[in-house]
Amino acid sequence: MSADRSPASLVVFIAASALILTGCVTTISSLPPETIETTDSSSPARTHQEADTELPQQADLVATEGLPDMSASPISTPPRTAAVDPAAAPVVALLASQLRIPSESITVQQVNRADWPDTCLGLPAEGEICGMMITSGWAITLSTGDQRYQFRTDESGQRIRLASAPLVDAGKTLVTWRDSRSFSMLVVGTQRVAFGRRGRPMLVAPLAIPARAGELETLLARYSAFQANTPAGQIEFAGVGTQRPTPTEQRMIAEWARLVHTEADKGLSEPAADRAIVWRRQVPAGGADTGTVVIGRAGFAVAHGPTGPTVVHLEPDEMQELYRWIDRYESFEWRSDDEAPQSRPVVSIDFAGEGVDILSETDRDAMLAFIHRTVRRLLVATVPE
Repeated sequence: MSADRSPASLVVFIAASALILTGCVTTISSLPPETIETTDSSSPARTHQEADTELPQQADLVATEGLPDMSASPISTPPRTAAVDPAAAPVVALLASQLRIPSESITVQQVNRADWPDTCLGLPAEGEICGMMITSGWAITLSTGDQRYQFRTDESGQRIRLASAPLVDAGKTLVTWRDSRSFSMLVVGTQRVAFGRRGRPMLVAPLAIPARAGELETLLARYSAFQANTPAGQIEFAGVGTQRPTPTEQRMIAEWARLVHTEADKGLSEPAADRAIVWRRQVPAGGADTGTVVIGRAGFAVAHGPTGPTVVHLEPDEMQELYRWIDRYESFEWRSDDEAPQSRPVVSIDFAGEGVDILSETDRDAMLAFIHRTVRRLLVATVPE
């Protein structure tokens, strides 16, 4: 897609993409990779580590200038290049899930033992502090088609870091998200998403969860462009709407981007868990759930009931109150058993807070009222007071 496309046409493009993602024609995951051309068609695709250009409009996607060049101390063990290697197995599984391709289409090119100089495997993200201790592990090279990927792992394969990846065009940038706590970064383009650690190579792949395209279309059409620092990370948003987002709405979009990053990074096939509040109601006699409502940080509430899931978008004032609770209060679980007759349904609430205060009685009542209003909207039923 050309970089000079107008903002209005971007919305049309995203809307068309949403239809495509739902199965009308094809899916975003079926789009073929579009690698940067090399001068020799027989040469392997250039990588983030090798190329002198970056993804469109995102100069810091692959920037490594100023970061220490931490190389491994090699161990004199012959490289293992078998098609299946125990040390490579977790890396193959991860890459397959991230690229949305069968693991059988990935070839193990090389597996070498290595001693990395720190707990970050010699690949610290921008601003990341690593434990300065030798970490034994593996240097692994994989390929799919003419594209090569280099990874580093620890001995167990539980810590995996991308060292080099093909430079693929993600399209015109719509959303850029950076998180200083996890050192993560996400770029949502008109064609694909790029994700990884800040200041390190990025992996470019199809959108993990097709439903996110429709959500992004709504956000782009509603809100104007902005840049902001929020409690959920730094966000740059290329909206084309007329509504100027409030700080609460800016945070809501950043929380949405965090979910998209989690889904891409972990290669999830289902939406990432977004559970600020989980409400359940059970009938005392059988103890069976009669309804479950999940209220998330990204501004959506989902009801799981007899008729299937139902989703509503929360209002900005509701999100502002929710964020206040999250930032101030610690996590808790509450059940109505001790406060209601045994003949009445049992209501339970699980709250995932990040603060240190204990929920006050006043805010507990306000939270219950907020949950009840949301439940009524979703389940169209009266919740016992």
